Amino acid sequence: MRLDTFEDIVREAIRKEADAAMFYQMASERAKPGMDKMFIELAEEEQGHKKMLEELDMAKLRSYEFGKVPDLEISEYLEDLPYSRDMDYPAILRYAMKSEEKSRNFYLRSAKMCENPDLKKLFQMLAEEEAKHKLRFEKMYEDDVLESTKY
Repeated sequence: MRLDTFEDIVREAIRKEADAAMFYQMASERAKPGMDKMFIELAEEEQGHKKMLEELDMAKLRSYEFGKVPDLEISEYLEDLPYSRDMDYPAILRYAMKSEEKSRNFYLRSAKMCENPDLKKLFQMLAEEEAKHKLRFEKMYEDDVLESTKY
């Protein structure tokens, strides 16, 4: 897969968002009562990201302003989990965090290797968006999993 044009990069990012939306939709169908709504919201959020990317053009990219996204670095201390149809809530959060972490790292590595300033900014923007997703899952994991296991 070559990612050396604006269109190629955006197309790949759209594919990743669509895959994530499908995963959360599937998770909503297997979630315990009460959790299904959260996963439906996450699927809708990923669809929103996909739509944003579909509407992205160079003018919007050039006007994009970066922010500071905190990193709780929880996912960096967790091992990858293979996908399983019977994942419980903590496992789904771990899987989601690790997926977002991998995507962010992929975009950051791609930005470092890119010489075209517009494409570099696109990779950096995508990395920041993935960092936002990762932060959301890390907060959920911290609140719902780590806090419930404290002594």
